[in-house]
Amino acid sequence: MLESLKKQIQELEADVEELEELVRAKKSAKETAAAQEQAKMFLEEIFAPYIDGVCSIWGVSPEEALRILIDEKATFDK
Repeated sequence: MLESLKKQIQELEADVEELEELVRAKKSAKETAAAQEQAKMFLEEIFAPYIDGVCSIWGVSPEEALRILIDEKATFDK
């Protein structure tokens, strides 16, 4: 009987570990979704108007503006 109880305890501990892993995976998925939503909001509400302004000032396409900003580390003092 004692051996049976020990085996049941081990099985329950294994089940708990599996459940904890599932909880971690779900939490990670929720955090990823939240981060993606924040990135989308940043792009739509902050970066898009900024890049539109850069394009207007420099007279370039959004792709060209990004290339300049990244490759040349340009500023408005360009």
